Amino acid sequence: MISNTPIITASKLLDLQPQSNNSTPFPHCAVMFFFPNVEQFINKKSIKTRITPFSSKFPFLNIDNKFTVVYPGMGAPMATSCLEILCALGITHVIFIGLCGSIDPSLCRGDFIIIKDAFIDEGTSLHYEKDTGNRVTASNEIRNSIEHTISSLSLPYHKGSIWTTDGLFRETPQKVAHFQSKGCLAVDMEASALISAAQFNGLKIGGLLMVSDSLQDSQWIPKGKKIGHSYKKPKALLQLAVDILTPFN
Repeated sequence: MISNTPIITASKLLDLQPQSNNSTPFPHCAVMFFFPNVEQFINKKSIKTRITPFSSKFPFLNIDNKFTVVYPGMGAPMATSCLEILCALGITHVIFIGLCGSIDPSLCRGDFIIIKDAFIDEGTSLHYEKDTGNRVTASNEIRNSIEHTISSLSLPYHKGSIWTTDGLFRETPQKVAHFQSKGCLAVDMEASALISAAQFNGLKIGGLLMVSDSLQDSQWIPKGKKIGHSYKKPKALLQLAVDILTPFN
């Protein structure tokens, strides 16, 4: 019988890293930060360990031996590959933070969405024992910490479902209407896959997305009113993510 065990694993990829980069263990709480050039938002003196199992564009950073931070690229395949690396590094708690497109007319640009669950409309989750159309649920622990932190800062937020697609240019009016009928607030390209992969690997995970654009009445509105709060800046968002994970550290 042919084995179903993966031939390439995250652990094998980590074994190829220079030995000096593996000397310091990575903290067990991680931020998956969907904003490129993440190192520009971090004090260089805080970076205790830096590894690049994929490329220099996707560094995994040990910040003060307290948190792990990674920029996971764009789309479900790359994001879940980064999550697999985090798992191999011993990470147990993860928050991902990024942007989304609203499909709910009540949401405004700059509003936060705390992900309760996500509908699978991407292919990566199928490799983690899920099916298209399934709804996968984020960790209650992480979600509660997100809500507590956001509430304490009086930031505008909503809780609910996300539609995750890997077809950026196939977000049709029919698709939008379908997922509106399911109660989805917004669309992104990673959430359901990250939750599926985290559940498969036994990680606790939660997500916080900020509305950047909207799909309304068969129209794409790439920009709206100016974001009124200071957390529109990546550096502030990264600090917000770290604050959310602090109770698990």
